[in-house]
Formats: sequence, structure tokens, C-alpha cells
Amino acid sequence: MPYLAILPIINEKVSLKPSLPWRLGSDLVLKQLSEADKRLITEYSSTDMQRFDIGNDAFYIDIPDINLKGEFKKDKELIEEETRLGALCLQTVFNIVGHKETMAIPYGVIVNVDMRPIVNDFYDFDFGGDYLSIKPKEYLVMKSVNKEEIKGLIEISRQLIKTDIQLRVAMRRYCSALLKSNREDRLIDLTISLESLLPGKTELAFRFAFYLSLIIDSELANRREVFIQLNDLYSARSCLVHGSSEKSELKNIEKCLENWPNLVCFAKQCILYRLNFQQHYPDDPWTSHLLDLAFGKKPIM
Repeated sequence: MPYLAILPIINEKVSLKPSLPWRLGSDLVLKQLSEADKRLITEYSSTDMQRFDIGNDAFYIDIPDINLKGEFKKDKELIEEETRLGALCLQTVFNIVGHKETMAIPYGVIVNVDMRPIVNDFYDFDFGGDYLSIKPKEYLVMKSVNKEEIKGLIEISRQLIKTDIQLRVAMRRYCSALLKSNREDRLIDLTISLESLLPGKTELAFRFAFYLSLIIDSELANRREVFIQLNDLYSARSCLVHGSSEKSELKNIEKCLENWPNLVCFAKQCILYRLNFQQHYPDDPWTSHLLDLAFGKKPIM
């Protein structure tokens, strides 16, 4: 395979167990960038690269079976899509299994490794620049999550994301919500992320809180509180998007901002549930599964 995507992790000190290099799959490796790697990226890629501070760690992804003849321009769009989706899956999964700071992967570098390594292109993933304001902080994986579980989540997300546009939106908006500096924008993006996991276009406010509360908490005694928090989030998002000056609605927005850690946990649980469902029931329609949960025909996973 002549092309390799290098996805540097920016502004984060990665702390993983076992220590680096950390194999995630046949085509996924998390390893420290060598000085030669850094020189290759900065010296031979787009001049836009000069404004980035390249971290010490990066994901390396082999681009599978796209360009067998080495004609880069012909397959440029396919390579870019593979790189963007791969980066989104990695960032989403690691921001779900992490318990401290956010992992940012703002760009990818395509290297031709057929003979002598040469940078072919640079893809900016357009996070709006907010990630540049993140100071170097420590990122940690939750102790309760093991290597095989992370590997499975990455593999299933990479399979689904190519055909499931709703899941793609959910993952992209989830990562965006974590990286943005504006608190109100964070609420909007997180709501869109959660909403993207639901089918249909009618009675959105009720379905948003009802279906997601089923997924988030299997205990009936706790579900009512989850429902209320989700309903508040959807109302806050509507007020932010459409504008409102009523004191009660402004107060609700502030309440959601204060409840941000809980809301992020809700989003993690919902995306995890969606990935686990597809992993265990690949032939079952997601919409039917939600209806079965609502009518008590199936237990919550």
C-alpha cells in the first residue's frame, strides 16, 4: 500500500496503558513521532502546516486498496475521505473512553511510502480553530476500558461511518462540542449529535428526551431525571438557535451549561450504545430497536 495517513494528536499529552507504541488493529498504530517524521511533515507539506504545533504522538493509518498504481491525483478524493473518516472514528472513540482531557486530531498528512517517503498532501479537518486554544493537558484512558474493547469500537465505527450518515454527524458534532471554546455553541453541537441518533422528523422534542433516556439509564427510577435533563437541553438548544430573551429560558440555558459534564456523559453513553447495538445485532434496523425498547419488547443492552 503506497499511502499512509499520519494523524498527529495536537496539544495533548497522551497517557495510555500499555505504553506506546500501542497497536489498535492491523492498520492502526498509535506511536510517537520521530524527529524524522516531524521534519518530513513540516518541510514537505503545505505551508499551512507551519502554524501547527506537531505533537509527540500520532495515529498511523494505511490507506487500504485505493491506489494501486501510484497515481495520487486520480484517487485524491477517496484518500481524503478515508483519512477524514478514520480520524473522526479515532478521535470519537478515544474521547468516549477517555476520562480527563479531550484528544484533538485537527489534520492529516498523506505520505507516499512506496519508495522514499514523500508528503503528497495535507488535509485540514476544519475544527474552526478552537482546538488551537487548548493548552497541553494530560489525556487518560479509563482504567475500566481495555485494549480489545477500544479496538472493537474503532473497527465497528469505521465500518458504520462509511454508510451511516446520521452516525457520522453524531460523531462529528460530539467531537466539535468538546473542542469548541464557546459554551453556547457546545450545547448546540451536543444536541445535534444526540438528535442525529434518532429517526424521524416529527415531535422531536419529546422523542429526543424519551428515546435517549431509555438508552442512557435502564433503571426506571433514574430515567425520569435523565428525561428532564434531556428535555431541558433540547429547549436550551432551541432558544439558542431561534433566540429568546425570556428569563425562564435564559435560566434554563445557564442550568444546562452548569450541567455540561452530565450531558457529555449522556452523549458518550448514547454513541457507545449505538456502536454496541450494531456490533451485536448487525442485521437489525436501529429504528425498530428503538420502538421495541419503547414498548418493552427488548431489554436495554
